[in-house]
Amino acid sequence: MLAIALPLLPWRAFLRDRRLQLAGVTVVGAIAAASFLDHRAYSGAEWQRYLAVDEVSVKVVDFGAINALKQRPEIPARHGLSMNDVDLFHHYFVVDPHIADPATWRRMLEELDLPPLRRGGVSAGIAALKSVLHPTILPLALAGALLAVFAGSWRAAVAWATCLGILFGIGMLGRPGVLRVYVPLFSLLLVAPLLEGGRSRNARQWAIIAALCAGLAFNAHRLIPEVSDSARMVHRAQKDLARLPPGTIVTWAEAFPYEYAYPVLADTRALRNVRIYSIEPWTYAPFMLAVAEENAGRGVIERLRGGEGMELVAPGGWMPLLDGYCRQRLGGSFQSSPIGGFESMELQRVRCGV
Repeated sequence: MLAIALPLLPWRAFLRDRRLQLAGVTVVGAIAAASFLDHRAYSGAEWQRYLAVDEVSVKVVDFGAINALKQRPEIPARHGLSMNDVDLFHHYFVVDPHIADPATWRRMLEELDLPPLRRGGVSAGIAALKSVLHPTILPLALAGALLAVFAGSWRAAVAWATCLGILFGIGMLGRPGVLRVYVPLFSLLLVAPLLEGGRSRNARQWAIIAALCAGLAFNAHRLIPEVSDSARMVHRAQKDLARLPPGTIVTWAEAFPYEYAYPVLADTRALRNVRIYSIEPWTYAPFMLAVAEENAGRGVIERLRGGEGMELVAPGGWMPLLDGYCRQRLGGSFQSSPIGGFESMELQRVRCGV
């Protein structure tokens, strides 16, 4: 974001205007203070387990090391992990300390020895550029590109070249198509051409207005149906939430519809008594219910081996992974029975009988 904004900043004014200089120093100081407080907040002993697992899961899942590891199954085998274990970790099944041992994963990644720019490669860089055509980004990108052409701004042109170069580089590092990162970048590029130019209503100005209106119409055409679909999903999720069985519900990764069950502006106080034990990257964060349950001897593995099993929200396609885990790690027989009547989630009762 900073690199893209650099050619757009008023450098001449900054060099002579003390107020701008003071504002710049204030911003830099605020960033430094925020970084220091963030580091202190996560430096406690209670965060170390989460941070250690997160460090390796980012490399394995987000930056694509999992693909290279699957091509060399002898590496996990040397460290006592099956390919089912590798797939479980890829799906954030971090509740088994043997499967989610950070030291083991670090050693495997060292053996894999992926050079940074070979994790994704040129094809991933191209994929990152192609993701600009995604419906979420395309209206911003098209409107911004048209505005840059009509405005004839060299600053905007440099910002565009910098942005595309950065996206290509991040793709080569193994992280293409992260749309939530792209939105603020292309929002800045949309605004960039508007930072220059006079107020006269010449043909160029009218072309800029037309481009903005076209982008608005295109985006509205995409978003208005999404609003209706989201309203239906909110209704289904909240109805399902009210029907969940009492007690703790275990959810796996992104299988639970959080954003629909608890929309920002809705009054969901009556639905907040559901205890959600989440298996995900944040499982070991100290504020998670999972930490309290595991400390009390009611972790996922204990629940899975218990006589009644546990209620689990997870995609049905992931059940073979649990089946393999039950057989390989717990030496038991896996049982799974769907609990019907839910529209927004797949709820099942699962158990690993010994």
